[in-house]
Amino acid sequence: MLTGKWFGSWSSGVVPKSKAQLQSLTELAVRKLAAVHDKVDECAMGRLFVSLLGLASGEGTLKSMPHLSSPLLTILLDIPWAIVMRSGWPLFALLAQLHLQQQGTDDLPTSGPDQVYFQALKGRLMSHNSQVAQKELAILGAEFVRLQQDESTQNQRFLVFPALCALASQLFGQETDAGVDQALHHMQSFFKQAVMNIDDLQSTLVTSWPLYGLLNAASTTLV
Repeated sequence: MLTGKWFGSWSSGVVPKSKAQLQSLTELAVRKLAAVHDKVDECAMGRLFVSLLGLASGEGTLKSMPHLSSPLLTILLDIPWAIVMRSGWPLFALLAQLHLQQQGTDDLPTSGPDQVYFQALKGRLMSHNSQVAQKELAILGAEFVRLQQDESTQNQRFLVFPALCALASQLFGQETDAGVDQALHHMQSFFKQAVMNIDDLQSTLVTSWPLYGLLNAASTTLV
């Protein structure tokens, strides 16, 4: 309930929370876990979420907390994202917060269709869950996938994070649960080709592309 209140919104994936807020929630979660230790079975996702909260509040990095690597990779690579999104744990919102803290500019597009799509994508995400923004995201994603496929055929150009964002954008265009699940399965399969270890996962946090913000936005509107 607490994590849903704190992270269960569209804005949680695009507006940074302060370290003080994250530390406060981490401390509260740790106290609650300590109060029921040895009394109830632990939820594996809940335990991982608390650890990620600690990470987001400044307690280290993914590489400095190796005990997180295996369970986090297992959830992102082996558990269907449709199940993850419907679990009630806003995992993608917390990953989006980590991205907002760590994002770099090395792959920031400066020209061409990539820059146009990037700027439009960021603008729609900051619209905070308007119906118009959702429709425009779906259209933008579909068009960018088409353009990238055309360019790949011509000169083998292929960019992973823009493509992943475009696939995530198309989640907003699905009208049925079956369509959502199929789109998530397709996107996760593509994600698994790009992310195979903790170094690859770290790259999803330092890219300029708001992949997790999009996935969180989709989870708040489609689930």
